[in-house]
Amino acid sequence: MSSHLPSLAAILAAVAITLLDIFSPLGYGVWVLYILPILLLSGVGRERQLFVGAVVTAGLMAVGLFSAPRGIPFSIALANRVAAYLVFWITAHIIGSRNRALTRERKAAEERDRLLSANREQRAFLELVLEAAPVGIAVVRGQEYRYDYINAAYARIPGKPPDAILGKTIPQIFPDYVAQGGMKTINDAVRTKKRIDIRELETYVGFAAERRNAYFNASFVPLEPTIEKQSGLLIVANEITELVANRKRIEETAARDEAILNSINDGLVLLASDGSISYMNEVGLKLDGYSSISDVQKALPTFADTWQIFDEGGKMLEVEQWPLSQVLKENIRNRVFRVKRTDIYLDKYCSYSGRPIYDDAGRVTGAVATFHDITPLKRAESMLRKREQEYKTLAENSPEVIARFDRHLRYTYVNAYGEKVYGLTREQIIGKSNTDLGMPADKVAYWKEHFEEVFYTGEQQLVEFDFESPTFGLQQFSSLFVPEFDQSGEVVSILAITRDVTESKRAEVELRQSEARVRAVLQSLTEGVVFLDAAGKVVDANASLPRILGHTLEELLDSRFDPGRHIVREDGTPMPVEEQPPIVALRTGRAVFNIEQGVPRNDGTTAWVSVNAQPVRDGQGTVIGAVASFFDITQRKEAEEALKRSQNRLKILNENLENTVVQRTEQVRALSKALALAEQRERKRFSYVLHENLQQLLLGARMLLNQHIRDHQKIEPSDHFDDVAEGLSIIEKALHTTRSLSIELNPPILRTQGLDTALGWLADHMKKNYGLEVDLHLNGPVSTIRDETQLMLTQMVRELLNNVIQHAGVLRARVEATCEDRRARIEVSDKGRGFVPRQVLRETTEESRLGLFSIRERLKLFGGDLTMQSAVGKGTRCVILLPFNQ
Repeated sequence: MSSHLPSLAAILAAVAITLLDIFSPLGYGVWVLYILPILLLSGVGRERQLFVGAVVTAGLMAVGLFSAPRGIPFSIALANRVAAYLVFWITAHIIGSRNRALTRERKAAEERDRLLSANREQRAFLELVLEAAPVGIAVVRGQEYRYDYINAAYARIPGKPPDAILGKTIPQIFPDYVAQGGMKTINDAVRTKKRIDIRELETYVGFAAERRNAYFNASFVPLEPTIEKQSGLLIVANEITELVANRKRIEETAARDEAILNSINDGLVLLASDGSISYMNEVGLKLDGYSSISDVQKALPTFADTWQIFDEGGKMLEVEQWPLSQVLKENIRNRVFRVKRTDIYLDKYCSYSGRPIYDDAGRVTGAVATFHDITPLKRAESMLRKREQEYKTLAENSPEVIARFDRHLRYTYVNAYGEKVYGLTREQIIGKSNTDLGMPADKVAYWKEHFEEVFYTGEQQLVEFDFESPTFGLQQFSSLFVPEFDQSGEVVSILAITRDVTESKRAEVELRQSEARVRAVLQSLTEGVVFLDAAGKVVDANASLPRILGHTLEELLDSRFDPGRHIVREDGTPMPVEEQPPIVALRTGRAVFNIEQGVPRNDGTTAWVSVNAQPVRDGQGTVIGAVASFFDITQRKEAEEALKRSQNRLKILNENLENTVVQRTEQVRALSKALALAEQRERKRFSYVLHENLQQLLLGARMLLNQHIRDHQKIEPSDHFDDVAEGLSIIEKALHTTRSLSIELNPPILRTQGLDTALGWLADHMKKNYGLEVDLHLNGPVSTIRDETQLMLTQMVRELLNNVIQHAGVLRARVEATCEDRRARIEVSDKGRGFVPRQVLRETTEESRLGLFSIRERLKLFGGDLTMQSAVGKGTRCVILLPFNQ
């Protein structure tokens, strides 16, 4: 109400002056009276009220101008009012401007006071957070870099109280860091005025007996000078010594695991989330026919042109149904698939096992699969051997939970990560205690005990506990309870900073489990396995190694044991220590395979072993040891020695028989040629006997029996002739068999036609009876080849086509016959599975007499030859060469 009094007074004054001007003209100075309302409005704080009063006064002046009696001329009265208008409006604007300036100054002062108060509260809160933070924070100033501020976590790094550090320089507190060139980084940050971050800084901290090696993540942030202080440097240091040590142990274990995985018999594949292959061990590369890991680091669809995969029912699968595609979606265990490669000969059965790899959010980040060749077991119809190894990768980096509790242990503040951990919103947590939130009673009692200790003693408390989070599940936490004091020094609240330590705890457990798994695998292997450190000393071995080498485990682990003085090479010469496979792997960093050596046993015998060695590297690729496997080949060596002795005896016997063989060779060649011609004539005679004699007799018997049935069916019941009908059926079968055999031995078309017609008949015969498609090509006067030569060539081509049906695994072949210069050339080729010609031509047993070896020998009797080109997975090409004038 008081703010409106000047306005009311100004209006009343303006009304009174107007009435006085109307009824008692005041003459020339009346404009001065009209200024009085404006002066009364000068104390109005609100500008709107000031100008409302001015408008009312101006209106009243206009009323006085036209309503007052004409005591003075109108022009003079008008001039008075105009002068009064100008004066009080100018006065009104001046007063309004002054009032606005005073209002702005008053609001600015209020805002400044509010900001100063908020700044003091925020600074006190930040200082409390900095003191309670687990990360070391310090400020150094001046050219000597003297400590101006440090928190409690930073003071723990050198192991001195804060009072002993403040005022000292960096070289005085961290001499080891300065000695290794650390001041250059600090000077660079100050000189460039840019932040410099260092990861995994290694240095020594502490003094005398407390001096220790430590690792840090450090940041150096330049600070601009303030009014009171010089420019400085903010140092943030987070000690990660324990994390680095755990990571190195895990990397060493991973390197050892990888070396072992490359020595086991199972293939191992790691897949990325997009379905591409990221890793395959050496066994897997060998099983799939690849030479290096770069050959398979591709997406699965890129293999569709060269791979064919079938299920156990023989159905060809799409890429999405391949086992490596399935493990990205679900767990598979011992599923059997048939695997073929079209670019090389590879056809086998494999058993696959695997599972997806999930992150904490449940998303698939990749997959792991193992597979091994079970082709021999599949062919033998025995049980599939189960082998599955699971590997799981877990990495977790969680922020900290920050919460404040009052003296009644109610939440007054909680950060966003605390909401995730508790599974509640901030509004549901603030103002409630742990009991109100339904926390487990044992956890509430445990926390309350430490809270009360902090309130009572005013000292920090560090506690560890597990907690079942609705969001993350059961986790391990480490919590620091920090007291907060009021101005009187009484603890009024507690700031709880809780860190998730599940990862480090889990890493320790996984490290122990991984070591246990590796040791279990080693102890189950029949091969001997040994581990060496970087110095070449044996640090561990499985139970099979002492049995194979004939030495006790204590002798092998003894640093004085040096079997290299007695180990011998395959030729019996001594093998120096530096040539032994584990030492070579240590020295060169390369894997060594299938090195045979002899090791003297305690019982005086020699153990012959085949040795594979792999270097073991840490995360930086440095060789930190080696692993070697020893396979016992003593029995094989003994068999080889016995074989050599037998070969020596056979050599002497062969020398005595050589002369006799030379004498008999010419006789056998002449007899063989005559036998081959006799065989062709005998085949024709036998075919003639079958066709002209036995078939005619059978045909006559069939006709007589049919006539007998027709003659007697009219007078006797038909069921009396069942035995006769059965006899007719047998005769029909015999007749069919003799006809087929007669044609097979000597087709009728061969008796009168040339080789071209015979090969055409053979192509049709193979398609009709065996389903073999034959692409026949004839060049030159092939029809001129007749008689025994034509019959022999046709029989040889038929034998080669029978080989295609029986062994090539395809139903298509090509036959090209060429007659040129009285010389016949017939080429038979296919694109089947192929073979090794040298092995086939060595088959001279009775069972293979009519095989490729027999064809070649028969051709040589007549001045001809048989050449072959074949390789496994690349088909076969056989060429018959024969002069046909014989």
